[in-house]
Amino acid sequence: MRIDKLLAKHGVPRKEIKKALKEGEVLVEDRPATSLAQNVDTRIQKVLYKGKRLHGAAHRYYMLNKPIGVVTANADPRFMTVFDCLTSSNTMQRKAEDLEDLNQVHGVETVSDRSQEKLGIETGGVIDPAGLYAIGRLDRDTSGLLIITDNGPLGFQLLHPDRHVTKSYEVCVNGPLDQSAVAAFAAGIVFRGGEVAKPAELEILTSGERESWARVTITEGKRHQVKKMFLAVGVKVVALKRLAFGDFVLDPDLAEGYFRALNEEELKIVAKYLDLSREA
Repeated sequence: MRIDKLLAKHGVPRKEIKKALKEGEVLVEDRPATSLAQNVDTRIQKVLYKGKRLHGAAHRYYMLNKPIGVVTANADPRFMTVFDCLTSSNTMQRKAEDLEDLNQVHGVETVSDRSQEKLGIETGGVIDPAGLYAIGRLDRDTSGLLIITDNGPLGFQLLHPDRHVTKSYEVCVNGPLDQSAVAAFAAGIVFRGGEVAKPAELEILTSGERESWARVTITEGKRHQVKKMFLAVGVKVVALKRLAFGDFVLDPDLAEGYFRALNEEELKIVAKYLDLSREA
């Protein structure tokens, strides 16, 4: 929530809000707020106005391990969406039955099938998706980490190109990889048409004539960027999974198709990114 909206909800007039900000009477984690647009969450941050702690509606934050075959959209007439993973298992089953390529999603269990205690999710194994959105998107044939929240400005902080937030992927390609690919990624891949990608880090895990595995870390998010980068060095991506987004790391115990609320350590990461909005 923007700090000016939080103060307004507590009955502080707009004129007084600007004055309080200027005079350092609004503190976020004991530091003066610097912008009316500063994004705060009173659930995970201490916000004071003239020494009085403010409380507002808490935002929601979830980690989803997106499965292959699911689209990053709020709704889709044909395919399961990431929000189907958060809501009804019946919805997921119904859409799975309608898919022509059912084999891509066969065996993906629903969140209600797994221990709520282990996942730390809300009662009933489902949540209300109203107001939620996925930060960034993953293609239908890409799996892995998605952060889902109702905190709109958080996505701006994570996705803004000036922030250079890293994204790391595990990649399987259909041919060999060698140090020339590592060097090309580090120099910045040149795409067809002359566009140059920012330097990226490529770590080769295994290399074979027909299959290689690697980990790649990028700082931008052009459409199909990772796939195009590997095509530029002569191989095709056959499997792609996001492992990390900034300081958020995919929980290795979170199976594909499952979600959970962010834990306390991950909420500290949220607070760090929220703090970037003081520069707005």
